[in-house]
Amino acid sequence: MSEVRILSRLWRGKAKLTLPAASRDAVVMWFGVLAALLAAGMPFAARAVSTAISSAPPALARQMSFPARPMRLIVPFPAGGVADAIARLLAERLSSHLGVPVEVDNRPGAAGTTAGDVVAKASSDGHTLLFHQANMLIQPGLEPVPYDVVRDFTPVARVATMPLFLVIDARLPMRTPEQWSVAVKSNPGSYSYGYGQPGSPSHLYAEFAVRGIRSGVPLVTAKGEGAVVQEMLAGRISACFCSYAAVQNHVRNGSLRMIGVTGVSRSPLARWCRRCRSQAWRAMPRRRGSA
Repeated sequence: MSEVRILSRLWRGKAKLTLPAASRDAVVMWFGVLAALLAAGMPFAARAVSTAISSAPPALARQMSFPARPMRLIVPFPAGGVADAIARLLAERLSSHLGVPVEVDNRPGAAGTTAGDVVAKASSDGHTLLFHQANMLIQPGLEPVPYDVVRDFTPVARVATMPLFLVIDARLPMRTPEQWSVAVKSNPGSYSYGYGQPGSPSHLYAEFAVRGIRSGVPLVTAKGEGAVVQEMLAGRISACFCSYAAVQNHVRNGSLRMIGVTGVSRSPLARWCRRCRSQAWRAMPRRRGSA
């Protein structure tokens, strides 16, 4: 897999593309494979890999006998969560297209560094993969980790993107991010942000949201995103940056309220959730004397 290592160095700006013709063709082909992985999504990603390898010259195809044995997909999250579900779907598709078993190995703990350490110490032949979130890039800024993210890992594909939503307790009167920001800055001690894991994107967004507020807004750590939602329902946490899957049912029944989303555009998930709620409201029987 020398072509993958050359690609990795090119990615990081540590090498120039001054190679013999055969190697240059191999690198260009891997660029095409990774571009297909990034652009087409996982249902087509493994197909792109198979097509690229099958269309390669016979000599190059023999050098790239991959995969040569069963593969492992290391997941730094416990079984049953959203990330684990996506990883298992990915493993199923990869196994079907590559023709070898792909085992999902859950290694939760230590904010993902346990799983990262396993992969960093594994053989660099491409048979051990790490399925991680943005936590991997944030964690080294908070505490020492037993590996170098840039040196020890080669990025292959972005599998999925999930925005985070700014969600507040529906008993609060705010309806927009601007109203929420004004209220928090006016009386910061009365509100709080919750997050489920130090070094997670939700933690990063919460820290950014309270930056510059002199009196400080309490940041509450709970044991996972589900625990954050339960604390919000109990009234002990005012707001959080959470995934849609964690809050969708509570937003639909009116217990929590979405007022913002991360990213550069509005999320269709939020519009769909709002439409469901308005339809449910119209379907409710009106009480006598109500408007």
